[in-house]
Amino acid sequence: MVGRPRQQKPSSTLSRRQGLDAKRQEVHQQSALGRGLLILRAFEIGDPPLGNATLAERTGLAKATVSRLTQTLLELGYLQYRGEIGKYELAPSVLGLCHSYLGNMPVPAVARPAMLELAREGQVNVGLAIQDGLSMVYVESALGEPMSGRQRVGLSVPIHVSAIGLACIGGMTAEQREALSRQLFQASTPEEWRMISARIDEATAQVHTRGFYLGLGTLSPNTNMLGVPFFYEPSGVMMAFNCGGSSPVQTAEKLSGLGPKLIDLVVRVRGELGTMSAPYTVRR
Repeated sequence: MVGRPRQQKPSSTLSRRQGLDAKRQEVHQQSALGRGLLILRAFEIGDPPLGNATLAERTGLAKATVSRLTQTLLELGYLQYRGEIGKYELAPSVLGLCHSYLGNMPVPAVARPAMLELAREGQVNVGLAIQDGLSMVYVESALGEPMSGRQRVGLSVPIHVSAIGLACIGGMTAEQREALSRQLFQASTPEEWRMISARIDEATAQVHTRGFYLGLGTLSPNTNMLGVPFFYEPSGVMMAFNCGGSSPVQTAEKLSGLGPKLIDLVVRVRGELGTMSAPYTVRR
């Protein structure tokens, strides 16, 4: 792990919805294309239409710049304008940006049957997410808990406060984990870093001893989840599976019992894909 953080970074950095590290954020802001992508990344699942002021706040761009970019994105067909309220929402054209990626990524399709099976039998929500900078983005989900619909494809959650993200970190090689820790270190205040560092250490210990990370109220006090890391060698990307749901139903005892089943799901998916074994070793 890295050393003590310096008292110089504002707490707002880690709370960015973009999920970008400082270097990627800077690169995005240096070009018109990058700034346009920041606008598109500012929209999240469950958002109402957004105005230029909100987009400026979320991206850190000047309002005048945002105004020009939203007009350009509107003309290109990536945004649509709600004239009655004077705000923007994503247009269907953005689906084309991810269609090819998901179509060429076999993991979600291979994993889905097993995910549906576990969701149904365990009455839990099962998800698969891929690391994207400082975030985890869901690329597949199977909902087994009644009246639950938040965990959907496209949802982005912070890697350092979500069970699926911490499981992903726990499954990284020491070098990968060190590099990510440095990014989080640079983006956090001393108070934030103490909490993040402790969570990373705990997640790594759990993954290496039990094969999964159990997070009780990590992302939300009303949610308990467990996660199992998954390294997809052909693309060299870190992913993770999770399962859980509302804390009154998905108790620590229940989820601990489901841990081996989620591990078995990952082993099954890895076998069907013919990928290498996990980069970490579970101590039994």
